[in-house]
Amino acid sequence: MNSLYYIYLSLYINGKLLYPGVKNKIKAQIDIFERYGFDIFEIQLMIKKMNPILKRLPFISGFYNWTDSLIKIKNPKFIYLRHVYVDSGNIKFFKEIKSKYPEAKILLELPTYPYEKERFQIKGIKSLFGFPFLLKDRYYRKFFSKYVDRIVTYSTDDEIFGIPTIRIQNGIDVTSFHVIKPRPDDDEIRLIAVATLQDYHGYERIIEGLHFYYENGGNRTVKFLIVGEGPAEQQLRAIVNQYHLDKIVVFYGKKTGKELSEIYDQADIGMGSFGLYKRGTSYSSGLKIREYLARGIPVISGCDEDLFLHEKNDFYLQFANDNSPISIPEIIKFYDNLLNGQTKEEISINIRRFAEHNVDLSNTFKPVIEYLLEK
Repeated sequence: MNSLYYIYLSLYINGKLLYPGVKNKIKAQIDIFERYGFDIFEIQLMIKKMNPILKRLPFISGFYNWTDSLIKIKNPKFIYLRHVYVDSGNIKFFKEIKSKYPEAKILLELPTYPYEKERFQIKGIKSLFGFPFLLKDRYYRKFFSKYVDRIVTYSTDDEIFGIPTIRIQNGIDVTSFHVIKPRPDDDEIRLIAVATLQDYHGYERIIEGLHFYYENGGNRTVKFLIVGEGPAEQQLRAIVNQYHLDKIVVFYGKKTGKELSEIYDQADIGMGSFGLYKRGTSYSSGLKIREYLARGIPVISGCDEDLFLHEKNDFYLQFANDNSPISIPEIIKFYDNLLNGQTKEEISINIRRFAEHNVDLSNTFKPVIEYLLEK
């Protein structure tokens, strides 16, 4: 019996879903496991209610209720854990599993690596808030190699924390996304960003680029549709107001389902991340780029996207990973060249085919399945 316990941090707070994209990814991974005959038992880690000061003390397990999770585990063959904050509770959990079930294989997925700058905000105003957690992480992750058999990573590392890696590309269930119904041909270009609006998305670069374009006589209508909510929203709105671009940059707030699909149908190009330099990285395996491709939308990014490192595509444009404004004339040229000799419908179909072959989880997750099924 291939019993696999899939453990992840609950995505809900007070009944509100925080990260729909992550939820979709978790569901897709579980579906793949089930497709290969694994018996899946889901465990959602719940955050402990504890004094914020106590959480920061060196030897206090202040994040999650690992004890409740341990009680639910019976005769596991595999443990698959999505990375969470690390403290003594995490290590005791691994130790107990290996003590009771020495044959069980433990896999730890790191959605981001390296992750320190993003997670703990080492530089900046919030560094004092995250620093005690960073010290805990650095101390306790040294014990991972005693208990974790493999680290699943989207990075190019062969080893992390002294543990061999399983290198994969981020994947999605392509069939769960409908291909857009392209807008009628006109002279307008509409960019779309669907995200939780974090600082590292760097969308201020696009707004700065629009400002520079129109200040210097640009006469082509290029709109920027922003879908989502998050910490960077207030700053982005302030920049839009400062430049009087409220008719060019449109904030939709958080949208899902039919409403989101209808907005996608109004878009021409999907925008990736443009601020990874802020967290000290230049490489991305982001879900959002994959969702754009699954919907048949060309993409633009401001970093190295894993899908395009070794293959050139006419539906992908990359800018530098720095704080310079994004060149709107370059985007216009890119899109016009793409439309040269192709209809919007043909472009969308070709991009969707690329997604089916390159980003569907049934292909990207195979290295994990192959490791678990080794005899």
